[in-house]
Amino acid sequence: MTDDGRYLLPVVSPRGHGASLYVRSRTNDAATVHSTFWAPNGILHDEYELAKLHLTGWALDIGAHVGSVALALAIDNPDLKVIAVEAVPENAALLQASVEYLALTERVFVISASAGQEGQDFDYIRYGYYDVPGIPEEHAEQVRYIGGLFREHSLSEITLQVPVVSLEAIRARFGIDRFSFCKIDCEGCEWAFLATPAVECIDLFIGEFHDRGFGPLGALLGKTHDVEITKPSADEGIGLFRATRR
Repeated sequence: MTDDGRYLLPVVSPRGHGASLYVRSRTNDAATVHSTFWAPNGILHDEYELAKLHLTGWALDIGAHVGSVALALAIDNPDLKVIAVEAVPENAALLQASVEYLALTERVFVISASAGQEGQDFDYIRYGYYDVPGIPEEHAEQVRYIGGLFREHSLSEITLQVPVVSLEAIRARFGIDRFSFCKIDCEGCEWAFLATPAVECIDLFIGEFHDRGFGPLGALLGKTHDVEITKPSADEGIGLFRATRR
C-alpha cells in the first residue's frame, strides 16, 4: 500500500478474466469495483449487466469513478475501445494508474472532466464530505470521492472548478461516428450531457437517472431510443434505465 492508501485489488471480470485494479483504503472503491466485477464471496452483482454485452468499436463510461465499468468492458471485449469521463481529479488519476498497470493505454482513454453540454466550458464539483446532516461520519468518509453525492445539503472540504466535455467534443476529438454502448451514472450531469441530438450516435445506454424522475429522461432519448426503467427507486426520483437505439 502506498502512502496515500492506494493498493492493487485482485479482481475477476464479469466474463471470468483475472486482473488487478487500483483502489484506496477507507473508501468505497473496492465495493464499487465489486458492483461489476465478481465479489470475493463468489457473487456477480453486475449492476449494468456487462457480462451480457459483447461489444466492438467504441464505448463511453460517463461518471467513471475508479473504472469499475470502463476496465471491465475493456478486459472482456478485446476489440473495444473505451472513453472514460470522470470529474473528480483524484479518481481520474487512480483510473489512469490502473489503465497503465493493465497495459490498456491504447484502448482505454481517461478524460478528467465533467460531462456536460456543447459550449459549456466549466462546472463545479463538490466532494470530500464532512458534517453531512443525518449521515454517519464514517459513511461520509467512505463516499468522499463521489462527486455531487450530497450536493444539496452538505458541507464539503473541496469545491472545485473543472472543465466540461460534451458528447460532440468527444466525437470530434477521437473521430468517432458511433458508439456501441454508453454507461452513464454521474449524479445528475446526465441532463446536460444527453440534451443533444448527438445521442442518436449511441446504440445502447445503461445508467442511472437522478432527481428529475424518468419522464424527462424519456423526453431526451425517446425520439431515437426505446427507453425503459430497469430498477426504480422508492421515491421514483432515482433509478436505473436502459435505452436501445431503434
